[in-house]
Amino acid sequence: MREMYRTQNGSVHLSDSDVNLAILNANEPKEPGHRAGLYHFGFQVEDLQEACAKLEKVQGTRLTQKEGLDRAMGPRGPRNFEMKWAGPDGVVIDVSHTGWDGTM
Repeated sequence: MREMYRTQNGSVHLSDSDVNLAILNANEPKEPGHRAGLYHFGFQVEDLQEACAKLEKVQGTRLTQKEGLDRAMGPRGPRNFEMKWAGPDGVVIDVSHTGWDGTM
């Protein structure tokens, strides 16, 4: 993986063009929800509406408002757009049809 960038609070963002990995500073007071261990992960999908429907069907918890989905459904939507969901253990799942910086 190559380093994409570092933030001022000490997180490091890596990518191999398929997988992005953010190593976050779990002690950053401005990030109260972060904890040591797996915090969240994401998937790039071809059809964002279909992915959201599947997550609803298995009782995922939507963290991004539904209006966010409408805003994202332009030709490809804004880069780095993601819908946030939570699984049964509270781990956040990001779902994007546009991908993130560093992904193809």
